[in-house]
Amino acid sequence: MTDVIWKARSPLRMDFVGMTDQHHFSRRSGGSVVNAAIGPYLEATLVPRSDGRVTITAHDLGRSLAAKTANSLSARGPLALLGSVVRQFADDLRDGVDIATYCPLPGGSGLGSSSAVSACLIALLAAYCGHRLGPTQTAERAIAAERDANRSWYGWQDQYGPVTGGGIKFLHWPRGGKQGPAVESISLSQAAAADLESNLLLCDTGVRRQARSILDKVSAAIAAGDDGVISALREMNGLAVRLRDALRAERMHALPALLDAVWSAHCRLHPSVTSHRIERLISRAREHGALGARVCGAGGGGALMLYCDHGAAGRVREALASLGAGAIDYRIVPCGLQIWRAAPRPGDWREICTRGPRGRRSGPARRRR
Repeated sequence: MTDVIWKARSPLRMDFVGMTDQHHFSRRSGGSVVNAAIGPYLEATLVPRSDGRVTITAHDLGRSLAAKTANSLSARGPLALLGSVVRQFADDLRDGVDIATYCPLPGGSGLGSSSAVSACLIALLAAYCGHRLGPTQTAERAIAAERDANRSWYGWQDQYGPVTGGGIKFLHWPRGGKQGPAVESISLSQAAAADLESNLLLCDTGVRRQARSILDKVSAAIAAGDDGVISALREMNGLAVRLRDALRAERMHALPALLDAVWSAHCRLHPSVTSHRIERLISRAREHGALGARVCGAGGGGALMLYCDHGAAGRVREALASLGAGAIDYRIVPCGLQIWRAAPRPGDWREICTRGPRGRRSGPARRRR
């Protein structure tokens, strides 16, 4: 048994516009999203064993899973997705491993945590087992794990986000595309980046929702050829391009109206995207200086994005806190998914793999036992 611990971390995803990554829609019409990699990071650790047993612990959920072998991990329950990921590497895990994950934000936040943790764990296991996986392979394996665990799959931005680097990105999947999305990194000057973070608030609506419920309904509407839903998604595709162009040109004054337009189109996808509480929070935020707003992810709850007037963010934060919607502390981070080996002794570590701003990898990914 080795004394080496393997570690990985992944940013979460804050989307300015999403939903067009729904595979039923994007394969037919193309899909475009704009998102930012944000901290705090979610983390995963792997400790080798020598008895063949496999344990998985999700510290944020207070849940654990154990089995005599990787292949015998349960395919059901709250850790089904993590179990599905580990089973992909069963042939390389005959000696056993202890795996632990931690996400600093609760599930249902609309920030892509479940897909990010599966992509993070796939990259970590691949590095440990000596497999060289590129960004597309890693993301596609994460998608396969979701299909296996959930019997369904909806989109691709949350799986591709962590493995294609950090910062703000425009991702476009061309119509009929089968090789993954094209990724364009949007670079901001230091002043523009600081101004964006200063004016852009994330608040927790306090509503926990299953994205699957909304996505099932939207997918069914797309499959049925619902003109209203398809028209709204096409509008969101166009807004993604306009958001990209505004960010690229650092025209921050254009963002509030664009976010409002995204939210208007998003709400046309299904009535459950919004609620009385969400609209009340948005209204209260506007009373105190918010200029634009939308709910991240599929909608229905989770994180509320608010673009505030200069100097108004503090007032908006206090106003929403009085309604039980606390601010989510975040930073836009420059790096994507990272993997390294660490000995148990503090300070004794060596980075072996980084997926940086453009999804590049550096360093070997060989297993060293």
